[in-house]
Amino acid sequence: MKELFHHCLSVEKTPEGWIPRHFTLKQLDYYSALSEFAGIRARCCSGITLDFSSDAQELSLSFLAEGFCRGWLAFDLFENGRFLHSAAYSEPVSSGRAVFRREQGGKAHFTIHLPYSCQITVTDFDFGRFSPEEPDKKGLLWCLGDSITQGMEARYPSQTFAALLGETLQMNVLNLGIGGSGFKDLCLDFDGLPKPDAVLVAHGTNDGPYALENWEDYVRRAALCIDRIREAAAGAPVTLVSPFWRGDLAKSGLLEIMLRIRSLLREQADRAGFRFIDGLTVLPHEPAFCGDGFLHPNDLGFSVCARILSSQLAR
Repeated sequence: MKELFHHCLSVEKTPEGWIPRHFTLKQLDYYSALSEFAGIRARCCSGITLDFSSDAQELSLSFLAEGFCRGWLAFDLFENGRFLHSAAYSEPVSSGRAVFRREQGGKAHFTIHLPYSCQITVTDFDFGRFSPEEPDKKGLLWCLGDSITQGMEARYPSQTFAALLGETLQMNVLNLGIGGSGFKDLCLDFDGLPKPDAVLVAHGTNDGPYALENWEDYVRRAALCIDRIREAAAGAPVTLVSPFWRGDLAKSGLLEIMLRIRSLLREQADRAGFRFIDGLTVLPHEPAFCGDGFLHPNDLGFSVCARILSSQLAR
């Protein structure tokens, strides 16, 4: 069963089933100690897929779900690279069975994207006569970031910008996004992660209040994070993205500190030899592109973000 899971670091076998993890145990311990909020998000299944080939007309998997960071979940099915169906739930459910019925027969390669919005335990599955398959991609992209990198507010887990970058660039993606995180509290223990071929870092939007009150310490902390990321990248190219546009920039002092953070990150990117992308050029400055109306991209917003980011990363 473990051979079915991809874009994760480990798969824990429990009496109930299989739980995939995309953070190391040390990272999980760090975020759990940081806060219950962060610990829940670290255990969500952002970016994790099941890949296999089968000739079955119907595919299904049973699951347990817990630790929700959004009030919905979905399982997206791709057949030979084509988005075929989504088993979507409009509210949190503690258990269920995702069923996919094919329109045509014959053997095919299937990918199921697990929800980014909760922890999933796969308790059972029926894929007919199947065999595990490797994703048809080359190279590994680390995506470090906050809730936007994690996937919020996409309705479909395959439509987050990290997942879309993997498809566009034809790279495997390790989604290391943690809702609420920033340079202020990023876990700097990258031991145990597979060596990347490229790294994308998109942090800063959650750092405003801390940076406003503790600017000198924030500058030191950001520089420490950049140095540790450069060391962990081990020569792979790193792209640093400053905070995206957000609809509440008119709030007192927020625009000023976000622009100050952008200038700092541009300087840090130059110092470290990273590529820099101005986040204000990535997401359209329109609330309609945000699922919550002001901060987190919806599926349409993510498609625009992925197109802009992939064009820069492909250079």
